[in-house]
Amino acid sequence: ILHYSGKGLKASLIRIEWILLILGSLIVIFSYIQDYSAYMLEKFTFWDFILMRDEQAVFEQAAVYIPLSFNWYIFGIGQCLFFAAFIVYILRMQRQG
Repeated sequence: ILHYSGKGLKASLIRIEWILLILGSLIVIFSYIQDYSAYMLEKFTFWDFILMRDEQAVFEQAAVYIPLSFNWYIFGIGQCLFFAAFIVYILRMQRQG
């Protein structure tokens, strides 16, 4: 949807663009926390970690955590979804303009 204001044209995102951006964001965030989560879940149960039942132990483990790997494949999928949202948006703007 194009809206004209005194400052120029403004375009709103449509549902598919929002979905691609949100899904891409969640996947990128997951790629960043995957290694850390796996490390912490080796040390604690899911609920002990989430509820911080032993807060001191959680902080101690977090302080000595050193990243071992990064899943570039998952990160790339998230980036591709960002790119897809951008392409959908550009194509829609070209059709409307």
